[in-house]
Amino acid sequence: MATVKPINPPSLDRRRLVLRAAQLLAVCAALCACGGDDGANDVPVYASLDSIQCGAVGSPVSSLRAKLTTAGIAVASSSCGIDGMAHGAVCGASDGSIGIFNVAAAQVPGATALGFAPLSQLPAASVAACPAGGA
Repeated sequence: MATVKPINPPSLDRRRLVLRAAQLLAVCAALCACGGDDGANDVPVYASLDSIQCGAVGSPVSSLRAKLTTAGIAVASSSCGIDGMAHGAVCGASDGSIGIFNVAAAQVPGATALGFAPLSQLPAASVAACPAGGA
């Protein structure tokens, strides 16, 4: 049987491997060193806007946001939404409007102590336009 010689000497292959490993390490270090909070650890929490059908608009999202920030809970973003549950068409009943707030995962217990709950408890909830006067 004939032996096949490698095209590149082993020392050159080893250098390429070391160079590739160094490049990969440099890219990983650069990505890790970027720092900053990109919101990856944010958890959406919600609270009812207390809006009722045929009646009052309820609490504006800004007042619920202020409730969180006054308690020292940083809010990355906020929006309005619908809880996704069925609500009978009855004047005076809830219309399902909620305020949605993204907070750091470490601050979720503080938010729940204030009456907010993780949005994951409402699997059918969705972001929606804020009701007139409720922004």
